Amino acid sequence: MPLPNPDPNCPRRALILGLGASLVANFAQAETRRGKTLAFQVFRNSSPVGTHHVVLTQDAGRLTATITADIQVGLGPLKFFTYRHEVTEVWQDDLFQSLESRTLTNRKLERVFAKRTGRGVEIRTLAGETHLVPTAARPLTHWNMAALQGPLFNPQTGAPVREKVQRVPPPDLGQDHTATTAFALTGDVDITDGYDENGDWVALKAKAADGSVIRYRRIS
Repeated sequence: MPLPNPDPNCPRRALILGLGASLVANFAQAETRRGKTLAFQVFRNSSPVGTHHVVLTQDAGRLTATITADIQVGLGPLKFFTYRHEVTEVWQDDLFQSLESRTLTNRKLERVFAKRTGRGVEIRTLAGETHLVPTAARPLTHWNMAALQGPLFNPQTGAPVREKVQRVPPPDLGQDHTATTAFALTGDVDITDGYDENGDWVALKAKAADGSVIRYRRIS
């Protein structure tokens, strides 16, 4: 998913990451866990601003990821930025099948519907736009390393994603993380994601367009 820019005066940009096909085996390990939940607390600079949850459920070869992100930035009860992102993502036998997303940013609603077809992945948006991306395309959702081989599309807007990603040594991603592998995105944004030895997403550090530092700290 894209990380929102908490500054309402700056354009929001997707925060994107990716990796090579060599890590598909790690995803295979992670997908065997039934009912696994990845829960994060989200910080902007040093202040907690929200949560991000990924619930993975599996039935035979069918894997469903239910993703919910809630972020609010403000001063006391006054909130100048609110963001809620909901995604249901379905895989069958390691192949992406479908995605539905609903995103509400400061009362602006966006929806994306994506479905694998014989011609490619068909993507529709709430605005009525429809386009086709390659059959191998996958949604940009940070939890799934194998999906990030690309080509990618943005689950919030449906737009294709084109960014450079490279493997880097695990940096300081925050306290209480168990990252053994990290990937850095370079381009319009600055983001590093960490994964543990099982391929599970465990940490995130990013620089937002307004200059603030966004961190995800795994809490369960």
